[in-house]
Formats: sequence, structure tokens, C-alpha cells
Amino acid sequence: MNNNSDPFLPERESRRMPRDPANDGLAPIPARRHRLSPLVADARRLARLLGLGVRTIRSMDAAGKLPRPIRLGSRVVWVLGGEWGIRAWLAAARNGIPPTRLEWEAMRAAERNSQHAQRHAGRLPR
Repeated sequence: MNNNSDPFLPERESRRMPRDPANDGLAPIPARRHRLSPLVADARRLARLLGLGVRTIRSMDAAGKLPRPIRLGSRVVWVLGGEWGIRAWLAAARNGIPPTRLEWEAMRAAERNSQHAQRHAGRLPR
């Protein structure tokens, strides 16, 4: 047996389960579960993430102040990560004000056109 292990537990269990020092090392610490961050957010979750109310999120969406949401079945959700998700939209803010939906979609279109032109630059007639 290992010197650091609990003499009343088999060696493999004492290595696997960390001990809680506040309880004389007798009670096991619950295992931490790594939660995956969500890929999309509905209006309620987006409101929590942005520190706004659900009604404010709905109003901003109707006014075109948020990126366009997508439909997943009957649910309306916003993409959070990726190149064009909510996080990127917030990062694109100027003076603390994120772009409107029209500005954001224009930025996306310009990026797509730029990538398309770069891909086909060798094939275009000169």
C-alpha cells in the first residue's frame, strides 16, 4: 500500500477519489464534471448571458439589433460560438456598441466575397 492512501480503502479507490481536508480526509470530494459550453442559446439563455431580460432580447431581435437567429425545429436560437456567432458579434463592437443585423450581415457577405475571390484568383481571366 501507498503511504498517502487511506488504510481502510483499497489502494485503487484511494488514488482515484480525492479527500476533503475539511472533514479529516474521510469524506470523498464529489467528482467535478466538465460541462461543455452550449453551441446555441434560446432567448432565455441569451438574456442571461447578456444580462438582459427576455423581453429586451425579443425587442432587440425584432428591431434588427441582434444577429439573425436560426430555427431548429420549432425553436428559435442564436449561434454562440464560431466565426459569426454571438461571441464574435460582441467582439466586433465599436465603442461598446455591437453592429446591427444589417451591418453584421454586410460584414459576413464581404468576408465571403473576399474568400471566394482569393480561392478563385488563379482561375480568373486576366
